[in-house]
Amino acid sequence: MHRFFVSPESISDDRVTLEEGIAAQIARVLRGRPGDTIMVLDGSGMEYRVVLCSVSVQRVIGDVVGSSMSEGEPGVEITLYQAIIKGDKFEYVLQKCTELGVSAFVPMVCERLHTQCPAMGQGTLRAVANHRPRGRGTVRQRACAPHRRTGQFR
Repeated sequence: MHRFFVSPESISDDRVTLEEGIAAQIARVLRGRPGDTIMVLDGSGMEYRVVLCSVSVQRVIGDVVGSSMSEGEPGVEITLYQAIIKGDKFEYVLQKCTELGVSAFVPMVCERLHTQCPAMGQGTLRAVANHRPRGRGTVRQRACAPHRRTGQFR
C-alpha cells in the first residue's frame, strides 16, 4: 500500500484532500483510480486508511475508512550527524537512513571536505528526508537541521 505524508489540515472529518504534488504522483505515476486504497500519515503518528473517491492531477479526494496510532516508530530517537559527501550520495544516505528509522539529520561540513556543499536549502533537505515513507515504521516526518561545521559543538 502506498503511503504519503500530508499536513493535518488535509484531513477534515472523514475526508482527505490531497493537492498538487501528491495528487500528480497518485494520478500520473501510480495511476490511481477511484476505489484504490492508500495510507495517509499526518506526521503525528496517526495512520489513516483512505479509499480514493476522485483522482485528478490537481486534486485527489478520498474517504477515511480507518485510522490508528502507529506502533511502528522506534522507541529511541536517533540523530545522524552526516558529513556532506559528493554528488547525490548525500541524498541517498538521507533516504536510506529515513527508511531505517533515523529521526533527525544534521549535515556536517568537515575540515577535510573535498567537495563543495550541495546547493540544497532546508526545504530541499527536508523533502529528501521525508520523500514517500517506505518502511512500515516510518510515520513521523524527519527533521533536518542547518549545516554545521565540526568546531560548532564545543
